[in-house]
Amino acid sequence: MTVKTPPWLVSAGKAAVLDGVACDFQRFERQMPYGVIKTSPEVLASCEDCNGYDKNYACPPHSPRLEEYVGNCTEVLVISVKLLLAPFSGDTPQARYHNCFDGARELLLKELYKWREKGKLVGGSGPCIGCGNCTLPDGEKECCTPKKRVFSLEAMGVNVIDLLQDAFEQELEWAGEGGEQVSISAIGAVFL
Repeated sequence: MTVKTPPWLVSAGKAAVLDGVACDFQRFERQMPYGVIKTSPEVLASCEDCNGYDKNYACPPHSPRLEEYVGNCTEVLVISVKLLLAPFSGDTPQARYHNCFDGARELLLKELYKWREKGKLVGGSGPCIGCGNCTLPDGEKECCTPKKRVFSLEAMGVNVIDLLQDAFEQELEWAGEGGEQVSISAIGAVFL
């Protein structure tokens, strides 16, 4: 039996993330009409329940609404980086999940920065990790490295569950769904 390779798979292999964790990865990309992106007030409201709310300059209440951010964008390049959970360690299943997610976001961020260097607007997964630790909790009045800041898609109201399904026909695996995940995805977008 042959396994059909998804048409959106652009690269796969091994990568070192988080100071040397060797892991298998897959990177998917698909250019789509901007109109496929679904936003909702419920996604924004879920940010208020996050323990990182108002602690990162790329998250609410400091993030723009998607429509304000992208302006007259007509196309979007959706990027997903998927890592296998197996090589990541942690004291609990959720800690392993978060370590793997951080690794996926690290690889995603490298891709998003390449597009930003070409003058494109980008959005990432979860709170910005451009600096490592955001200076907002330290009392800084604004982002100290705006060229590294990547606004969270969720913080701009994007339903990333639907985006992953619409772009790549994949289900997003979350920590805490009872049972351990096999892989973790980080989703980003380049606005064209």
